[in-house]
Amino acid sequence: MTNLSEIRELLQRYGLRHLYGKILATNDNSKQQIYLGQSYGILQGLPFELRDIPLPTGRAQLYGWPRFSWMNDAGDLASAPQTKFILYPQYPEVRLSGFLRGAKFGPDSLRQRPARDYPPRCLLLGVTDDGQIIGYVGAAPDPLVDEVAALLGSDAHVALREIEFDVELDARTDLLRRLRAIHLMGWISGRRHTRNGTIAYNSRNGGGYTLEAMFGISSNGIGEPDFRGWELKQHAGSVITLLTPEPTSGFYREHGPEAFVRRYGYADKNGEPDRLNFGGIYRMGQRHETTGLTLSLEGFDA
Repeated sequence: MTNLSEIRELLQRYGLRHLYGKILATNDNSKQQIYLGQSYGILQGLPFELRDIPLPTGRAQLYGWPRFSWMNDAGDLASAPQTKFILYPQYPEVRLSGFLRGAKFGPDSLRQRPARDYPPRCLLLGVTDDGQIIGYVGAAPDPLVDEVAALLGSDAHVALREIEFDVELDARTDLLRRLRAIHLMGWISGRRHTRNGTIAYNSRNGGGYTLEAMFGISSNGIGEPDFRGWELKQHAGSVITLLTPEPTSGFYREHGPEAFVRRYGYADKNGEPDRLNFGGIYRMGQRHETTGLTLSLEGFDA
């Protein structure tokens, strides 16, 4: 049984910023497409690339191509690369199409079947910080369906609408809430998040990739913080690299590397003449006997 709070918490791992919902009609499925509304205005706030494609009739059909993935109950993502918004100018109306083609998994309750066999269903579309759209479909008897219907009121069946909720958490609180949610899940199988969805990954360096995947972060080599100014690190050994490649403030920044090494460096331990080195393992709160420096970690509360 799934409720709205649980789905929101899963989506927040991926940087949820806006959430949209709609109660699905009995004829909304992979063949008939999903009706989203009569106005192009319902797409406001949804990120996509607009393209017009010529038709054999000589007219052009407008399509909106989002980066779209489906989310399952475990919070895993599967890219749905053929998903598109179709903008019909002659009606006008907007429909969602192609959302199951090419996807590793998707909601079974959207697959074509007689309308009488569909239970009451709701569609949720979450928009993330990096411009991705994540879809989820709930079906009765999940409480989620009744919750969405109650929040959206009498228009729940008519058109896609935003579901308001407070996401303006400060970065530290947001980070700790997400880490706590991941911790409470217990053991997690190794995984890696890519532009095409989440894949299994069980190599020795899989811990860091798995943590990033649980935050919806694709593996990358960018030397910047992973999440809202924070760097995510998995710690499995005796040492961990926190600073790379060099300091951005302090004595090193103000006076340069040579002056820094002359002040804090030490004679080469292999006896090489006229050489100063700087290195070693630094433990938090303990003065390093060779360089005389002490590592402090601001923000950590034991």
